Amino acid sequence: MTARPPRHRGSRVLAKALVFSLALTLVFTLTANFLPQVQGEGAPEESAVDTGNMTTEELVALGRSLFTGKGTCTLCHNDRGRAPDIAKLDLAEEAKRAIADPRYQGHAGDLEE
Repeated sequence: MTARPPRHRGSRVLAKALVFSLALTLVFTLTANFLPQVQGEGAPEESAVDTGNMTTEELVALGRSLFTGKGTCTLCHNDRGRAPDIAKLDLAEEAKRAIADPRYQGHAGDLEE
């Protein structure tokens, strides 16, 4: 009679780990499917804007709608510290400091420009 080689214990442990992992994945998948699904608002509609014929007030309103809406700027620019809270900053002072900075390479000389 020929002797059978001993089975490796490591292969059984690996098989048990794989079965456990698959079972756990199945449980998580089923649990996630039983939870209520959330529908998004959908993609924002694309619109063309002619800024050349807009008044200052219209430009400000457009910027505000972009900042709080489609631009999703408030996700980072908020009071949680991830990015500067633009709503609380004095942007006129910030612009003056930026223009006075020696690294500034733009063409604006004052706030209006």
